[in-house]
Amino acid sequence: MTIRNNYHFCFSSIIIATIILTCSCRKDAPAQSLQQPYVKNPYHFVADELSKRRIVMLGDFQHSCILPYHSLITVLKEWKSKLQSEKLINQNLALVVEKNSKEVALIQKYFETGNLDPVLDYNYSVLSLEDLYFLDKLKEIRKELLTVGCNLKLFGFEDTLDADFIFTRRDRERDLRFVQKRDSLVFEGIKEYIVKNPNDRILVFYGNGHLIGQRVNKMFGTTTLKENESYGYFLAYYLKDLYGNNSVITFNQILLRPSFFDSTKFEGIKNEQFAIQGSDSTLKTPYARCYDWNIIRHEVPSFSHPYGYIFSRTNLDRNLQRWIKYEEKNYNKNDDNIIQNNISESIKLITGKRFTFKGEYKQFLDKNNELCFLRLSTEQLSKDVYGMLTGAPKSMEIRLMLAGMGFGPRVTDTSLLPSKDGWTDHIWPEVITHIKYLNAVGLMWIGTNTEKQVAKKFLRELTLQNFDEPSTYLEMWYKRMNNYSFE
Repeated sequence: MTIRNNYHFCFSSIIIATIILTCSCRKDAPAQSLQQPYVKNPYHFVADELSKRRIVMLGDFQHSCILPYHSLITVLKEWKSKLQSEKLINQNLALVVEKNSKEVALIQKYFETGNLDPVLDYNYSVLSLEDLYFLDKLKEIRKELLTVGCNLKLFGFEDTLDADFIFTRRDRERDLRFVQKRDSLVFEGIKEYIVKNPNDRILVFYGNGHLIGQRVNKMFGTTTLKENESYGYFLAYYLKDLYGNNSVITFNQILLRPSFFDSTKFEGIKNEQFAIQGSDSTLKTPYARCYDWNIIRHEVPSFSHPYGYIFSRTNLDRNLQRWIKYEEKNYNKNDDNIIQNNISESIKLITGKRFTFKGEYKQFLDKNNELCFLRLSTEQLSKDVYGMLTGAPKSMEIRLMLAGMGFGPRVTDTSLLPSKDGWTDHIWPEVITHIKYLNAVGLMWIGTNTEKQVAKKFLRELTLQNFDEPSTYLEMWYKRMNNYSFE
């Protein structure tokens, strides 16, 4: 069984945040001179820097996960408050995200129409519920900023690669592109935008690694290169090199337990969010000195929840269209069939059936109108999922899939394998409520009209709350399960 999804990116962000880098970081990066060694209310501080710098860079510390998205939305809310309180005008803001121009155009269209389908069609295999949450929240804050005279414009300058490159080129070719070209191409896009829009503020929201301002070994993002082939520059280097250290400021974000700061000068605020200058030696890790500021948070990392795991008829129909497009492209069968595997496993999870031929699957869809959500209450699904786990107990891909469905983090421990009785009597009865909850949230976003009604009824009866927006229910889940705050 092969599951391909955005967990690899989410986990790589966590790993980068904790083990990067064997680099020689410049120690002359500018930091605001303060009498105290920290800044409380760090996102107010980030927003304040937007009024002083040409470019502010905020690190995404877990791709497609809810905490970094909420941190960005918090900055934008703080920016709105600043514009209101100081009566600032003509403060347009360009938000640069880790996407290409095609993706951004579809998102802009969603902002105008409220129709998610084009976004889902383009990026189905890697989108998560948390990505949909982000789009909703970004849509909301965009409208709010307009009320104070700020036009929030979304941009993505990643190279628009077609599937022919992604799924037919050798890994080595892709790795060399990552090391040598990717960030420089994004830099060129930002530079061109600034030339045309010299008065706009620029907020860059990118993975923490891209905020490193010097030459570095990028082996953590590759699998095929030798060490001497892996050195290169990230986006922050190019921006600082052209515009100067005083015009570009970087904010890395780190998740650390409060106990990390026991017996340090930060002990008195160790339970709060705060920012430390990159030049501060308290963190005692080489990566911290690679940034102007490090924002300290204390939450336990979470998983994202892929849209493709939502038990919906729309997912089944979209899988058919993806299958048709895949066969039309006729990708080389020796290239691991990433797309086909992703389609096949999504279908198998939702229907419990394996289809070898596209025509067979189409016939099934034509004849079957059963509500997909009902399968979540069946004993067969429990057996199917347990069979996946016991069939390949060391498979991290399967365990990440289970985490994406709604299992807790312990499921990713490959040394743990529950007994059949333990699974049937304890584990599955406990976790299926979370799986149903997340499915219902997803159905409120992408389900058919009938599915949306069923999902809303389920969530209302389970939570005793009646919300119109799925994002509110998703926040409630994180508050209860992870003790996250969205204030």
